[in-house]
This record gives sequence, C-alpha cells and structure tokens, in this order.
Amino acid sequence: MDRIISIILLIFCVLYFYLSLSLSIQSKTYPQIIILLLSFLSIVLLTIATFKGEKKIENKNNKEKIITSRVFCVFIITLVYIFLIEKIGFYIDTEIFLVGLIYFLGVRNLKIVFFVPLLFTFFLFIIFRLLLRIPTPIGILF
Repeated sequence: MDRIISIILLIFCVLYFYLSLSLSIQSKTYPQIIILLLSFLSIVLLTIATFKGEKKIENKNNKEKIITSRVFCVFIITLVYIFLIEKIGFYIDTEIFLVGLIYFLGVRNLKIVFFVPLLFTFFLFIIFRLLLRIPTPIGILF
C-alpha cells in the first residue's frame, strides 16, 4: 500500500512541478520547494516500502476494512463540513465539525472533545479575523 501511495504522490509532484513552471519566478519558488520536499519524502517512503517488504498478517484485511470505513466516514463528514460553511458560517461549522470528528475518532473525554475545538476555533478567529483581517463566511446566524 505504501508503494502505491508513494507512486501516486510522485506522479502528483511531477504534474504540479510541470504546472508550476508557467508561474513567474516570484510565484513559483515556494510551490516548487514544497513539491520537491514532497517528492523527496515520497521517494523515501517508496524506498522504505520496497526494502522492508509488506508483511502478511491474517488480521490485516479486517483492520484495513475498519480503517477504510473510518476514512470514508471522515471523508463524508468533511464534505458535509465544506457544504455547510456557507450556510451556517465558518466558525460555528468548524466547531461542530471538530467536536464531531474528535468524538467519532474515539476521544471520550468531554473536556477534550469540547475545549480543544473551542480553543482551536478561537485561535483561528484571532489569526484570520483580527490579525490578518481576512473575512470568513458568516452564514445565516450572524
């Protein structure tokens, strides 16, 4: 599986590096650095996966099914989050999304489930709204 992911990432890197060549010199420096870093890490992952080999474990298929279903659920939750940002607002939607996601991923400590997303959303508010003065979707509630 690591081999497949690393090959897909390398294809992604080649494609986007090629697309970044059309940008101006000032605009293409940062994306190309990130793409080269991702390429390097993908090559490292491919090398490790090739030399390590994939161990066959009987429970591996069962664990992969569980992981696949969880990834699919997180993907659906994220799509709902993206759809609702314009409707209910960025900060409220982010709070609901993070609380739901943290709870879905198995954290049952209510202090963590509620206060970590609240602090993170507050941090986002300070960064985007107050420091950078970037408007975020307000939604119908405000």
